Amino acid sequence: MFNSTQYVKLSLFPLCIDHDIKQRFPIGTRLRILPNHACATGAQHPQYGALRPDGGIELWPRFYGW
Repeated sequence: MFNSTQYVKLSLFPLCIDHDIKQRFPIGTRLRILPNHACATGAQHPQYGALRPDGGIELWPRFYGW
C-alpha cells in the first residue's frame, strides 16, 4: 500500500499493479489504513502525549487552525 496525504494506492508490493484487487477487496470491504503523516495522525486527537526526559508524560493541547 502506498499512502500519501492526498491519496492511498493499494498493491501487493510497492509500485506493483494489483490486477486482482477487485476480487480481493470488493466494494464494502472494511480496510484499516494507517496514516503515514503526522498531520493526518495528530488531527484525530485533542491532545498529544509527549515523553519527558525523566520518562514522565506531559500532555500538550492541540493547536486548532493555521
